[in-house]
Amino acid sequence: MASCYTLNGITIPENVESYYVANFDLKARNAPPLINQVFTEDLKNKINQQTKLVANDTDPDVEFNGSISSFTLQQLAPTRDQESSLNRLRVSVAVEYTNHRNEDLSWKQTFSQNFDFSPDQDLLSVQDQAIADIYEQIIEQIFNKSFADW
Repeated sequence: MASCYTLNGITIPENVESYYVANFDLKARNAPPLINQVFTEDLKNKINQQTKLVANDTDPDVEFNGSISSFTLQQLAPTRDQESSLNRLRVSVAVEYTNHRNEDLSWKQTFSQNFDFSPDQDLLSVQDQAIADIYEQIIEQIFNKSFADW
């Protein structure tokens, strides 16, 4: 591999110095308002904290675009009484990663994660923690795909 730097196990070529995270759209029905903004900020924070890349919205070396594409609640594992013994929140995020320094490394993918909770709890009582946990997992997957697959 040509010259690059490694930080926290992530390898980034030296010619990649800047990034841009566009505001992710909210396309999921029934999703709470503003969760797309939370996701956008969480992704920016991850990149800021774990790389030396500088934010640049005019001519970035790498760029992230996408949307919160799905926000669904399911009842799982019905009991004999036809009641649910488990609820699941599933969130999907569609991401387009563009590497302007090497287009061969660009990709599009949808990342999904679940948060299971007891039917004794309603979604509103666990929603903030569920979204935080789901976003942490999805952002880790996006980060690794973007910066660990070099």
